[in-house]
Amino acid sequence: MSDLLSLGVLIAIVFGIWWMLRPRYAFVVQIRNGTPVCRRGQVDSAFLRHVAEICQWSGVRYGTIYGTLQPTQRRRHSVFGRRTRIRLSFSSGFPAGCQQQLRNVSLIEQ
Repeated sequence: MSDLLSLGVLIAIVFGIWWMLRPRYAFVVQIRNGTPVCRRGQVDSAFLRHVAEICQWSGVRYGTIYGTLQPTQRRRHSVFGRRTRIRLSFSSGFPAGCQQQLRNVSLIEQ
């Protein structure tokens, strides 16, 4: 019985560590057959239009774009304190040029 309790505690600890370290997605956009759809979070419709155009130009028909919340350094004289920004990551199948264009569009949209 003691071994079972120890195993349960170990599983709970591992799950807790995983829960704390997992990525915090601001949004997840899936591209299916060339059409982007927001599956988690909220994005601007203009961003989805830009994603559709860029993916069409690059030939990307399927994939996923992840917007992960990243804390930024507090500026010395900042009144607002700690800020966050969104970092984009991509599933396989996105060419490097397409990824950069999408990052550029996301900076404009913020």
